[in-house]
Amino acid sequence: MKYPKALLFPMILFQLGILAFMVFNAMRPLQTGVPITFKTQPVDPRDLMRGNYVRLGYPFSEIKLHEIEHNLQEVKAFKEGDVGYLWLQPDGIYHKSYKLSKAQPNEKDFPFLKVYITDILSEYSNIIRLKAGIESYYTDKENALALETMRRDEEITINVEVMLAPHGVARIKELQVVK
Repeated sequence: MKYPKALLFPMILFQLGILAFMVFNAMRPLQTGVPITFKTQPVDPRDLMRGNYVRLGYPFSEIKLHEIEHNLQEVKAFKEGDVGYLWLQPDGIYHKSYKLSKAQPNEKDFPFLKVYITDILSEYSNIIRLKAGIESYYTDKENALALETMRRDEEITINVEVMLAPHGVARIKELQVVK
């Protein structure tokens, strides 16, 4: 199918506009977000099949419902793949899980993280696994190997500083190694 030459330039501009919007949307939390620090949990830090990145785990990656506020009926309605909102509360230099809900909270009340339900272990265990889109940090090969070695040392903690946008989307700003 042939397109008139007059449509070629607007079509190219439209595609570039969509690409620019996607980049802007992905970078917006870094520009407008609030810094929040999370402590990481040990996870196998490199995946040789996918490249050099550090795989990160967080205390909120696996929520025990008896440790946070929640509406039991609302939480029971969660299915794998659903979007939820994890309210965060300051705890020293870190932030910890405070409440899990389906409804997006008012960002003035508490900072919150938009999460995806990845697994509901069982009705009886009351454990839900979550992902927030900040579980991978891409880096160069040398840095990934160094982080892998540090991760094995129990005296070293790796903290993650994220920028949290008002709508709950987070982007990793930096990893902080604490001895």
